[in-house]
Amino acid sequence: MYTLTFENNNKIKNTSLKLNNLNEIFKKIPLAEKIEKYNLADVLNELKYGLNILKPYKDDFIFLYSNKIFWDDFQLNLHEYLIGREFGKTLPKFINLTDKNLLKQLYENNKKLESTLKLYENEKLIKVWKQIILKEKDLLLIHFEDLTNQYYQKEREEKVFNEASFPKLQINPEGTVLKINPAFTEIIGYTLTDLNLIKFENLIKSYKSHINMNNFKEDLNLIFNKKINTTHSKIKINKNNSEDCSFDCYIRLISNGIVQIDFYNILDYADKSYDWNLFEYFMDLNKSSKSAISLEVGDYVKLSPEIYDILEIEPSNNEEITENIVYQYLLLGEEAKLDKVLENLKTNEAAECVYNIESGKGNIKFLRTIFKLKEENNQKMIIACTEDLTGAIKAQKDAIRLKNNFTFIQDSSNIVLMEYENDKYTYTSQIYKILDIEPDDYPNTLNSLYEFIVPEDQANYKNSFNLSPNNNLIELTIKIRTKLNIIKYIHCQNKADFDDNGKITRIVSIIMDVTDDTLSKKSAIELENNLKFIQEFSKTVIGKYQDGFLSFTDEVYNILEIEPDPKLNGKDIVKKYVLPEDNKIFREKLNGLSPSSNSFEIYTNIKTEKGNIKTLHSYFKADFNERGDLVNIVGLMQDVTKEVKREEEFKELFEERKILLQEVHHRVKSNLQLILSFLNLESRFNSSNPTYVLNQARNRIKTMALTHEEVYNSPSVSKVNMKSFITQSMNDLFGLYTDGFISLNFDIDPIELSMDISIPLGLLINELALNTIKYAFPNKKEGNFYLSLKQIGDEVILKVWDNGVGLASDIDIYTIDSLGFIIVRNFTKQLEGELKQLNNVLGFGVEIKFNILTNKC
Repeated sequence: MYTLTFENNNKIKNTSLKLNNLNEIFKKIPLAEKIEKYNLADVLNELKYGLNILKPYKDDFIFLYSNKIFWDDFQLNLHEYLIGREFGKTLPKFINLTDKNLLKQLYENNKKLESTLKLYENEKLIKVWKQIILKEKDLLLIHFEDLTNQYYQKEREEKVFNEASFPKLQINPEGTVLKINPAFTEIIGYTLTDLNLIKFENLIKSYKSHINMNNFKEDLNLIFNKKINTTHSKIKINKNNSEDCSFDCYIRLISNGIVQIDFYNILDYADKSYDWNLFEYFMDLNKSSKSAISLEVGDYVKLSPEIYDILEIEPSNNEEITENIVYQYLLLGEEAKLDKVLENLKTNEAAECVYNIESGKGNIKFLRTIFKLKEENNQKMIIACTEDLTGAIKAQKDAIRLKNNFTFIQDSSNIVLMEYENDKYTYTSQIYKILDIEPDDYPNTLNSLYEFIVPEDQANYKNSFNLSPNNNLIELTIKIRTKLNIIKYIHCQNKADFDDNGKITRIVSIIMDVTDDTLSKKSAIELENNLKFIQEFSKTVIGKYQDGFLSFTDEVYNILEIEPDPKLNGKDIVKKYVLPEDNKIFREKLNGLSPSSNSFEIYTNIKTEKGNIKTLHSYFKADFNERGDLVNIVGLMQDVTKEVKREEEFKELFEERKILLQEVHHRVKSNLQLILSFLNLESRFNSSNPTYVLNQARNRIKTMALTHEEVYNSPSVSKVNMKSFITQSMNDLFGLYTDGFISLNFDIDPIELSMDISIPLGLLINELALNTIKYAFPNKKEGNFYLSLKQIGDEVILKVWDNGVGLASDIDIYTIDSLGFIIVRNFTKQLEGELKQLNNVLGFGVEIKFNILTNKC
């Protein structure tokens, strides 16, 4: 059972909706109107919140665009189904959650509604969304933002605060205590009401912070004004029982206007050595600060649960961990950083390391860990605090970039400010350098820049001054020819001020000489296109790793056979496709990079998204700074699958040819022995006709020669194409002994057989064909010769017959002492086949079956 609740701070009643199944939220209805794809859909799809755009339709609203956030939690691709359908008819249960007329009232009265939607599975909260409904021009906008993670985080922080075993309080700039935890009342003895009556600062007997401040209020003001982030202090407080108690306290700003103070009693731990409860305290201390505590003693590791949030993985129930799980998520080269810090760590000294990881969700993060080594009773203990700095570092980089940009603008000689007011133009001095003119060359009633604009851009520049209150900013890039006849590219941004009547009072223009940038872009685009062509042609990917960020050129998507996806930027997208046995070797080589061994070459096999196995030839080179820290890694990866396959085929072909050469000698010897045997047989059966004996020997030698010719023409150099071989040999034989009175009919599968099978099979067919030529059609009566060769599984079936006079009834083909049938029987035996006379033909025919796998020819 699911429950969807609606909560708001307005006068609208909070309500709930029961659902047996989530897909009950919608109802299938016909399409009301066919809607073309919204022109900003691709942009809106990338937003982290879900926007829905609707227009009025009869007494309802119809979806023009819908985002998957919220809707797809109820039914996959529901957001696509909604487009073109009426809100109320498609979502009747959802509309009744509040008021079926609510949307119409908000739209007609141009009101805005903010609310919270919560989804429960039985009693468990599984989703939280913020919903905003408002009118924008003629459209109704419904905005959903997924607040589930923030809500869980807030709940966790609240739980940590209340369940902490040490006193905690939260205070505002006025000194009012907003909240205390049960441990505060239990240990110090005051309730929240007591504290605010007495004033917390009046309970302080002495105070000294780590920055040598002796005034609690002054320290507090420094934190509220963000002069310092945190402070560690020693404080003595008068408890409710009039006793004084000394604490160490940790003070930090947790949100605008709220400072949290965490206390722990010095005396409780002054005489204790290693104690797991101390670790539990540190866990409490850090649960609200996005940092995790770890403690390593001997072979055991203790981790606070915040590490799972930082790594974005599921918590482990194993309380006895023998290794720090952070190591499993380190990026390339980062393990060496941590190892170096730990190797140089000295007793009772602290050291820190900033490094990169790839979280369980594939996000690149910056972490900072502060290590401290303790040694008691000959046992070493490492306490570490790990903090997620990702947001701070990114913000710092953005701030530096913004500062640099601002400095560049101030110092640049390529930027001009122009002001047009009271029919006069005023420029900053850089305009003279850009246009190659002197200050007195043009009066201030004339737009100096316009005089140098090339004719084809003059109209666009004039139009950029046609500003209005609804369109008070226009940007464009134009081309000018300076007084020294130099072509330059100028980017203009014009913005206007207006009076109450909408009339322009002033125009301010930022004019930038972007010639170098424009030409560089053109060159860069040309270079990029050439490089892209080279990469596509050579199937080469350039990869770079720096500051925890991985980048690949676009050819990587073709090699991996995946669609380009901006969400994959910065991630090691190749890693998941490398075969496990190769990935281990690859990672060892990467982790082995050092200033003295800063490059390696490797062949790896990958399995693409479509299941194809490919081989990559890669070369990687790393740069290190003077301290030996990794700066970046640049790699070239080339798809050499075809080349490797071709090389393997060449090897196989070479081996085949090598074996074939060895076999040729054996076959020549065997064939000569076979020819000698035929001559002996023919001489015995036809001793009075030597010419006939020679002709028969010639036919058989030609059949064997044709077999060899087929082998040499075959791509495999060891197989004979039986269709080509039989067709040619029969055409040659019947062409020699007949003048066309026997028609040839073939039904032959494209079977390829080894020479050891094809030679005896060819000679066998040769004997059966000669039998037809000699005996089937007396007096050259016209007739037909038929030959069928089929393969069914591993079995080959040969049928040879004619429609001639047939065989005399007293002749037994299995026993007759005829040279032709002796040859047929012997070759059938050599093929380990089965010989059978066909009884369902008009003339004479036989069938021979043999297995190509069990054949030992």
